[in-house]
Amino acid sequence: MKKHRPGESMNAAEYHALEPEKDFQARVIEYAELHGWTVVHFHDSRREVAPGVLVGDKAARGFPDLVLVRGSQLLFVELKAAKG
Repeated sequence: MKKHRPGESMNAAEYHALEPEKDFQARVIEYAELHGWTVVHFHDSRREVAPGVLVGDKAARGFPDLVLVRGSQLLFVELKAAKG
């Protein structure tokens, strides 16, 4: 991937390739809400307290990032960005 200097322009694909997943998720939520979707995001409360030892809500593992509802439509959405 090409490195950009401060002030140098980049196209949308280059910009989004650098975008962290949390920022991408925020944009998806904003877009969905603007188009009439109710959006639910369950924060993954799991955390590592020692190497290999997770505590928190074990049900969060594998649950989709977002659940969207609009009328009779229901979407389960797993987001992936180039940068986690």
